[in-house]
Amino acid sequence: METKEIANALCDEFGLSTEDAESYLEDVEVITVGHGFVLVKGHEIDKLYIEPDWRGRGIGQQLMQEAIQRGGNRLHCVARLRSYYEQIGFTLAFTMKEGTYCCMCLEDALLDLPASLRV
Repeated sequence: METKEIANALCDEFGLSTEDAESYLEDVEVITVGHGFVLVKGHEIDKLYIEPDWRGRGIGQQLMQEAIQRGGNRLHCVARLRSYYEQIGFTLAFTMKEGTYCCMCLEDALLDLPASLRV
């Protein structure tokens, strides 16, 4: 995917303005596979996106494995995606907003969280 396509997806799927999307892309590592992307900033995996017609073909798992290989070990997601990330190896660290939002971590990242935050 080209940078312009990624910026458009950030606007359409994640509600960012064009200016915010372009600025955001300057501060993250962009990993692309075919018709999808994932953004990584330090250890935080952010904004996994697969074009709708290409979902269910393993692109998301490829992107996540690449993000993990590049040091990503934690993410935030809506609760309905929790089981997807658990299949990849992430563990629930804690929930927010009355359980509708989750923080997921790989096992090594859980050790970095204060005990009071862990589930």
